[in-house]
Amino acid sequence: MGRPVQQRDDIEPAERRPLLRLTLLRDIILHPRRAYEAVLATRSWLPAYAVVVACGLFDLWLSTPALAHVLTLAARHDPHSAFHAGGTAATRHDLFLNSALFGCVQPVVQWSLAAIVTSLVARFRRLTVGYGAFFSLAAVCSVPGALGAIVDGIAIWLRAPASYGSLKALAVAAPDNLAIFASPHNDREVVFLSSFGLFDVWSTVLFAYGLIAFTNMRVTTALAIAFGIDIMVALIFAP
Repeated sequence: MGRPVQQRDDIEPAERRPLLRLTLLRDIILHPRRAYEAVLATRSWLPAYAVVVACGLFDLWLSTPALAHVLTLAARHDPHSAFHAGGTAATRHDLFLNSALFGCVQPVVQWSLAAIVTSLVARFRRLTVGYGAFFSLAAVCSVPGALGAIVDGIAIWLRAPASYGSLKALAVAAPDNLAIFASPHNDREVVFLSSFGLFDVWSTVLFAYGLIAFTNMRVTTALAIAFGIDIMVALIFAP
């Protein structure tokens, strides 16, 4: 999986089109090397975006009642909060819509940042792989992390919303991320550490090996870049 794949910049558009099917999303799970080759050939990212957004919305739909309850508890210390005295159905609806909008925009921002950093590294190494290939790589490698969102949403949904007393309780409903080590009274720490779960690490490792396949860089360098981008994104989006 770590060997460089052949760059195929001369592929005709008609030859690229069949590779835009969902097989690319299957291959990133089962045959990563084949997926890396397809990414170089097609620059395909829309199917991955659709899967990531769909999984995120499903997670949000399952977890919004519990999240609204946690925000209501926090509002007791903030009389100006929209969730003071329990909030309203309209307020909870707005919470879902605002969170959904964020879930549609955040992946594009994250992949763009990853593509900027890695394309600059490739240019420094005098390689021809460009921004589009790295953006597509980041998108496709996000699929395992999206599957993890479904697991988290189901874990939250299995318990009654009133059983959650803090943001940390939500984050560790499925104890598959570093939020288990966060202070229950530090929501910023909870959000930051919850960004590093088992499925997220899976996506990050796939991205790192994609960098190796595209640029033939060392494993340690690729992992440092991939996890460095993750840390940067987590810091940006922590409240």
